[in-house]
Amino acid sequence: MFYCGIMTIDEIVEARKQGRTSEAYEAIRGIYATDKSMRVKAVLFWTALDMLNKLLDNNKTDEAEPIYKALLRLLYSMSGSNIEREQEALSKAGKRLHPEIQTCRALETERLGRWGECVAADYLRKKGYHIIAHDWKSGHRDIDLVAMDGALMVFVEVKTRTRRLGTEPEMSVDRMKLFNLQHAIFDYIHRYNINNEFRFDIVVVIGNDETVREITHWKDVSLHA
Repeated sequence: MFYCGIMTIDEIVEARKQGRTSEAYEAIRGIYATDKSMRVKAVLFWTALDMLNKLLDNNKTDEAEPIYKALLRLLYSMSGSNIEREQEALSKAGKRLHPEIQTCRALETERLGRWGECVAADYLRKKGYHIIAHDWKSGHRDIDLVAMDGALMVFVEVKTRTRRLGTEPEMSVDRMKLFNLQHAIFDYIHRYNINNEFRFDIVVVIGNDETVREITHWKDVSLHA
């Protein structure tokens, strides 16, 4: 059990639930000064995020800015199964703090994703695959690439990053993403009356417009979480 004065980690978590944001934030900062375990980092992240959003609610952007920067540094040092959830939560706060920057980042992310899909398609062609479709839409769901590997149809999810962070990019294909991919794939098969055997692959592209640093190809990935 961890202590900061008279508060334990569990008491800090309870203080968060009760809306005692400032008290919880100061207590967990005290613990983090001497204990940088993953549990402490996780509690610090969510408590500091509460504090950041509280400041933004009160239009105190000058006070919010250093907390946001500290959270970016903290997130970079974290890992685990919930990291995507934490990234999404911090991204939402970042959009509130810097909407003009986040808009540019969103455009940059979309551009990077399109570049990664082209890189993945070229990589597969060189391996002998025939690319049938790019970014195939099934309602709000999509399939990045549809290809043929001989007589086998391959549905490909492309994950593009400028660099590897705390978790593998392929791990961001979570249960909800797999659910959406299942529906999109079966829609494609039904719509075009496909009788071929098929599989699902993930291609990870690390790099940017200037350099492809790494390509990893995961074949025959299960569509079931």
